[in-house]
Amino acid sequence: MPETPGAVTPPADGSPEAAAAAKAAETAAAAAKDPNADPSNILDDAAEEAKAAEEAENKRLLDTPDDKLEEADKTKKAALIEKNKAAEAAKGAPEKYEDFKVPEGFTLDKALVEKAAPIFKELGLSQEKAQKLVDLYSEMRGAQETAQAEAFKGFVEGLKQETIKTLGANYKEELAFAAKSRDRFFSPATIEKLNASGLSNDKDLIADVIKLGRSISEDHVPGGPASSDGQKTPGEVLYPTSKQ
Repeated sequence: MPETPGAVTPPADGSPEAAAAAKAAETAAAAAKDPNADPSNILDDAAEEAKAAEEAENKRLLDTPDDKLEEADKTKKAALIEKNKAAEAAKGAPEKYEDFKVPEGFTLDKALVEKAAPIFKELGLSQEKAQKLVDLYSEMRGAQETAQAEAFKGFVEGLKQETIKTLGANYKEELAFAAKSRDRFFSPATIEKLNASGLSNDKDLIADVIKLGRSISEDHVPGGPASSDGQKTPGEVLYPTSKQ
């Protein structure tokens, strides 16, 4: 049927315009039923209609398969999806995370927390959910440190057994003498470093300490002048060819 000149074509069902018109009709009908209701104003009505139209348009974009959308609508749909994801993610994230709890004796790297917090917020993690990630990190870090400690313990034990085997049956006497020589010639700082590295158990180091102690304890060492008390200094033992 040909259109009548001047006639207004009604909006298609499901269109944003139709949704806005339906919302307006619903509002008018509600006002008619309740004569005591506060009358609406034109600005609120316009805002409500615009909101209804936007929601209807967004629903159309999201419900329509991409192959049935124009390129411009595909772009709008992609932007809408990203916007919805961001809004959903931000729901559970606090403005600022409180201090996270860690096991006793464990220290959480402050710089690491400062880097992680924005990511937690971007993912929309609540304080509780973010704490779960911190708990997992603490657990994994603790397990890693335990494994490293066990590996170091095995390394030191290996050095000890190799040293005992090298020194032979009298290893206890040899080690006792080495300890006296170490305490006599090494500073506390050096001893601490050797202990921390495990090298205080190394057979080569212990053999050199024993050699140093015995050489200095001798009244005379061939090949070099003796000190005034008949003993050589550590420097003279280590560098026997240097001239005084």
